[in-house]
This record gives sequence, structure tokens and C-alpha cells, in this order.
Amino acid sequence: MKSKKKLFAWLSLKHPDIFAGASLTHARVRDETYGKDSMIYLFWPDEAARQSAKVEMLSEGFKVSDGGEYWDSDGRMEVQVSYFRGWHWNE
Repeated sequence: MKSKKKLFAWLSLKHPDIFAGASLTHARVRDETYGKDSMIYLFWPDEAARQSAKVEMLSEGFKVSDGGEYWDSDGRMEVQVSYFRGWHWNE
């Protein structure tokens, strides 16, 4: 599992047209922490970009889930990263 810093660096390098300056405050990024599991949610502009990125990210060692049919309508992708105090970390 990789850190959010590595994820944001990778996104800025590989997909600068979509995720330039990627951070927790980027318009296409959300985060949430469930217990000790921290997730970054990426919102892709279309299905082709999401699927292409998923293949690339898996080959780079990121832990990726696109949510299957549950998220198909909004282009979301879930990436598990090393723990950080994200949204809901204290609940």
C-alpha cells in the first residue's frame, strides 16, 4: 500500500491534464478514513480514462477498486493508501 503523497505525485505526473496539483483539496479528489483504512476517491471524466488509469495504477502497486456497478455512474475510483487522519478519522 502506498502513501497519499505517492499517489498525488503519480497522478500529477501521469495525468496532469486531469489531476495537476493533486491534493486533498483538488476538485476531483475526496478522502475518508474508516478505522485504520484510509481511502482516496478519484473522480475521472469518463469510463475510458478510469479504466486506463486503473490498469496503470495496479501495475504500479496501488491498491485500487472502482466499486464495480455501484460507482459506474459517477466515474469514481477508490484507492487505499497508508493511514492518515482523513475525513471521519475520529469517529
